[in-house]
Amino acid sequence: MNTPALWLTVLLPLMAVRALADSTGSGEIAALAMMCTEGEPRGTAPVKIESACTSAIDAKVYQARQLALLHLGRANIYDFMGEKAKALADYNIAIEIAPDFAGIYFNRGVYFASQSNFDAALKDYDAALRLDPDLVSALYNRAKIRTARGAFPEALADYSHAIECQPAEPRLRMERGLLYMREGDYQRALEDEDEALRLAPKLALAHLYRGAALGRLGNSDAAVEETKIAISLDPELAKQIKINRDSQDARQAP
Repeated sequence: MNTPALWLTVLLPLMAVRALADSTGSGEIAALAMMCTEGEPRGTAPVKIESACTSAIDAKVYQARQLALLHLGRANIYDFMGEKAKALADYNIAIEIAPDFAGIYFNRGVYFASQSNFDAALKDYDAALRLDPDLVSALYNRAKIRTARGAFPEALADYSHAIECQPAEPRLRMERGLLYMREGDYQRALEDEDEALRLAPKLALAHLYRGAALGRLGNSDAAVEETKIAISLDPELAKQIKINRDSQDARQAP
């Protein structure tokens, strides 16, 4: 199965850490906790963030959900650093501490998916969505995996629910439009790509998918124009289009 592109947003509710950090009376520990839970490094050396996480954990100031957040922060930075076994260990600890926290399951699901363990990823996305049915990032990632596995009705349900929760996110419309294309519902595909482009006019893939839908609906001239627009916005798409056409030609060759 091809690896689906996933929603990689790290869900760390920092206000919870800030609130407890303010009550510790230790500015140094609070600063370490904040560094640990800021997500992907932005100008800070990953090893420094890992050290901050470990120091905040070892200070034994934080408990319950806040302690789980620190383990989650360290798991994410271990994953970023390529320390996969350590990352998984911290994800597991975080879940043991706070088994009712949807964000931990989501992040561990992203970890499993990055390792191509899609069965485990789906279980974690399912767990996250049982706790928070409106968690759009988990709905999106689960839909991507379901689509890759050919479970189109289930994927469509995930995309539709995600759109209800976050109607202004163009990627959701774009991906649901592509799924409609795969199911042969070209009019609905076109409508979703139109809406995606209304929300994000320079979304190259949405132009490409819109062109595909127009072509299927018999408007070849408009399809060609949409493809040109897509390539002008993202020249790398030209290579992928050529690869796809070459592959199609090879399958059709006698």
